[in-house]
Amino acid sequence: MKTASIILGISPGTLADVWQTDGTPANTVKIESEPVFNLWDRIYFVKDGLFIDTYSEKLLYYSNDTDILTELVFVDDLEIYSPVAFGDGKYLFLVDSLDTVSKLWISDRTVSGTYEIGNVGNYNGFNKLYASPMAAVVYNSNFFVDFEAKIYDPVADSILEIRDYLAPYKSVNSVTYATVYENLLFLTVEENAGVKHYIFDLVSHTFYPSVSLETVDEFKRYNGNLFIMTEREIVRVDLSTYAIKKETYLANPGGQFLFHEDQLYFQINISGNTYKIAKYDLNDYTITTYQDLDINALSNNNPKMAIHDGDLFFIKGFPTGKNLVKYDFVTQTQVIIDTVAVGDTRSYTTELIEVNGILLASKAVPDEGHEMYYYDATTGTLEPYAIEQVVAFPNPTHDEIQLNIVATENQIVTLYNSAGHRVMQAAMHGNSIHVKDLVPGSYHGILNNGIDVFRFSFIKD
Repeated sequence: MKTASIILGISPGTLADVWQTDGTPANTVKIESEPVFNLWDRIYFVKDGLFIDTYSEKLLYYSNDTDILTELVFVDDLEIYSPVAFGDGKYLFLVDSLDTVSKLWISDRTVSGTYEIGNVGNYNGFNKLYASPMAAVVYNSNFFVDFEAKIYDPVADSILEIRDYLAPYKSVNSVTYATVYENLLFLTVEENAGVKHYIFDLVSHTFYPSVSLETVDEFKRYNGNLFIMTEREIVRVDLSTYAIKKETYLANPGGQFLFHEDQLYFQINISGNTYKIAKYDLNDYTITTYQDLDINALSNNNPKMAIHDGDLFFIKGFPTGKNLVKYDFVTQTQVIIDTVAVGDTRSYTTELIEVNGILLASKAVPDEGHEMYYYDATTGTLEPYAIEQVVAFPNPTHDEIQLNIVATENQIVTLYNSAGHRVMQAAMHGNSIHVKDLVPGSYHGILNNGIDVFRFSFIKD
């Protein structure tokens, strides 16, 4: 058994503070982050420590064994290409301002395997891209595709030409967009005959005709279909034949998609500046609009809906102010959680997210910026969210882990896997949690001791 050797405290959007196990500070790292929820995308956990991306042309590496924080300086405008370790946890991909991809080996923090691949766009960590041209993706943590229609094959450690697999179509000039879901690569390419859209099976290396998917927001596999949510429509792909069916046109700029059971919830423009919440049934492919659920129509991509504990939370806009509302799916009733009138100097909710069982709200405070709150189900109110405490990688080699936090005997801890799914609840025994039944992998845990909410992460070998 190996106990935790680091606590990482997050001050929303500003600082990452690293402490030794005895409570003495090791270092303080400035991390620029806006909005506040993007902060966690800057921290990359590996087996024996973690990397912190400061977005200032350098990385910081914390060793779990030595308790030493090391500054790794590379080239200008360096970005980590993916938040997960590639090559069975051996390396990360890095991208610099010259569109050069390199491997950062985790074992000794050296860089090798440099590939000049042209314009790679910007990968945001969730197989979606927000750059122009959008042409860089990752498949199974091991592939990227560049503007010049090249694929990196990690097995062969070489670059493959997409056009070589398009026979008899040999006229590909460039890839203008690419995104991926599992083994399917969705491409928009420029050919001599014009712009074409394809689905490329990365396992069989087979191409299928597709439609334009250049504004993909979300994927969902369900009942033999792959549902693809774009800015303007829902596209259904039959995974047995790869046949494509466009379900509907959505006037939904800046929208958001949430899944709950067999329903998809999103915002839809009714007329002018009026937006409602609607749902799409994944079984019969019908759309129902909730005429009494008005949602804030701010023209930005901040998440304005979240599903928490079986209820739908959303930011509801009124001429008199902004309201945070809870909608009960069962009783079909609304409860206002937070109201701010026009001219009120109190903070108002701007975005929502549900993270490992906690509903977090970012609130704009006039003249001060943003502050973090969480939803307290006991009181039904938003409460200030203190700096998080994270025990990073106790790395249990046996059947239990130890946490350096105050907990009572038999207090329940909820554990989630890396996909955010709850996998088990465990009782505390002293400061230990038994994790014998967990399969090897990365996990997050939530412990509420009645005073503070603690969140921790660990890897089980």
